[in-house]
Amino acid sequence: MKSNSLILPSLHKDMTFFSWMSTTQVLNGAISGYRLSQVLMQNGSAGCRLDFPSHLDAFCRSTSYAFGHPEDIALGHTSLPYFLAFRRQSLTGECIQVMQGDSVETLKFKLGIAPAHYRDSSDLKFCPACRDEDMDTLGYSYWHREHQLPSAHLCHKHSTGLWTIPFRSVGLQKNAFIVPSRAVIEQAISPLNKASVLKAITDISNHLLVDQLPGGFDALQLHFTYQHGLREQGLLTKAGRIRVEDFLERFEQYFRQLKQIPPYQRLLLADNIPHFLKLIRKPRGHHLTLAHILLIEFLFGNWELFSATYAWESQFQLDLQIRGEEEHSLHAVDDRLIVIAQQYNNGASLRSLASQYCYDIQTLMRLLEKSGLAQIKKRPKVLTSEKVAEVLRLLEAGKPLVEVQSLTQLSKSSIDRILNSQPDIKTAWQESKFKNSLELRRQQFCEVRKQYPEYSANEIRGEILTSYKWLLKHDLSWLKSQLALLPKGRLVRTKSPSKDRIDWVKRDQICLSALMQLDVFIIDSWERQTPNIFLRRLPTLNFTPRLERLPLSKKWISEKLVMLQTNSIEKFDLRVGGSG
Repeated sequence: MKSNSLILPSLHKDMTFFSWMSTTQVLNGAISGYRLSQVLMQNGSAGCRLDFPSHLDAFCRSTSYAFGHPEDIALGHTSLPYFLAFRRQSLTGECIQVMQGDSVETLKFKLGIAPAHYRDSSDLKFCPACRDEDMDTLGYSYWHREHQLPSAHLCHKHSTGLWTIPFRSVGLQKNAFIVPSRAVIEQAISPLNKASVLKAITDISNHLLVDQLPGGFDALQLHFTYQHGLREQGLLTKAGRIRVEDFLERFEQYFRQLKQIPPYQRLLLADNIPHFLKLIRKPRGHHLTLAHILLIEFLFGNWELFSATYAWESQFQLDLQIRGEEEHSLHAVDDRLIVIAQQYNNGASLRSLASQYCYDIQTLMRLLEKSGLAQIKKRPKVLTSEKVAEVLRLLEAGKPLVEVQSLTQLSKSSIDRILNSQPDIKTAWQESKFKNSLELRRQQFCEVRKQYPEYSANEIRGEILTSYKWLLKHDLSWLKSQLALLPKGRLVRTKSPSKDRIDWVKRDQICLSALMQLDVFIIDSWERQTPNIFLRRLPTLNFTPRLERLPLSKKWISEKLVMLQTNSIEKFDLRVGGSG
């Protein structure tokens, strides 16, 4: 049998390649799946794979390229773009080349996903409403590509739960085909109280499958996008550090009810949630697409806000790049760079050199690299098992994080990640740290008492004020027993400079007046409907507006937010509706 003697159906836009092969078998009657794949692809199992077919080059040649080239099949009718969304661009060509060849054994290894026989990866999913629409329109139904994604639990079009058909779950029917039908099925697990989260995850997944990231994947750009989301969620300090405890607690609580749904069980284990900190800090590494999707949903809530922020960061990075080139042209003949490069290559600290020659550290690194005078060592240290064991040993001994950082030469974020990944060791470290601190404070007290036996309690307090306050708070019974042995002395109270009381009523009036003076403005697409819409547009005040202490301003903003949500308009006149 030749390919030109077969009845070949249309390859619809959202149809998977496996579904096209299944439909072809249905239209051609008794031909077996192995024989059909042999005729079209010169291999009996190449077209029978549920996810990624091989021999695409042979298929395109046998069909005279009527359905496109191999890259059209790979990118338009498999889930490959979904798994490549947060990977380097050169990997796309490598994966397509593998699918053109005779074997796809290395493909899933490149993508970092489980093999076909692992857990529920052999299940096929479909939407009953989509199935009925396809049968009414086409006379047959097919597998939609967006439904087969690991993070798809709801139909993007109908917002209904997907149904599954466990196919080849016991390794049988290796070369069989199947189309959606009213066979024995079971519904996918989708808790009703988390349907909104699952819908948002499905929406983000579909965008990654079809649209990809605006301008392509850039690790630094994605890092700053996540930083922006953390800042908006109040999970970033003013110094730019992640509030680790708050992040882990809120992230786990947000996705708590998804822990029993495949494939989130493993990702959302308590021991694995700290992995998301590494994803934020170093997104250039290999991370599952599903992990990115969960993080985007947690920080931004929808694809539109994330995409707009990512696109904005691309413009910002472009401005920095242009500005950096201008700076390089201005400093290209700076003799100090040559001296700095020589000292750095001889082992001097780049940070101390930047301080000595009045350079910003980041600017100096960029100038040295662009001028070719020095190669900055920015490669992070590899966390070997021996290094991790050393860190854990120091933490179990109760060493402070600064001391552990100095002894291991690791960054604070790496040590912090190791500590939070081991809850038992973290608890032991906190207890040991407290014990060491207790011994140190007691020793300081005893040394002062031994050196100055005539000192009263007030005089000892003046010598070791910090330790005295710590003992007063954490070890009061021991401190009282020691103070009882001291000679009595008159307690001299030192007057501390009084601080002016804050007039919150006056501040409330100032803030309210400034809010009422705001002119008409346009709300950007990336902005959430929160009080920050108004606060970020205020003129510079001599205080930071804290709405919990400013009731009139808070009431004014709340009323405007209600109007904004009711009218659903992007251009908003603050003066409409009176002064509030």
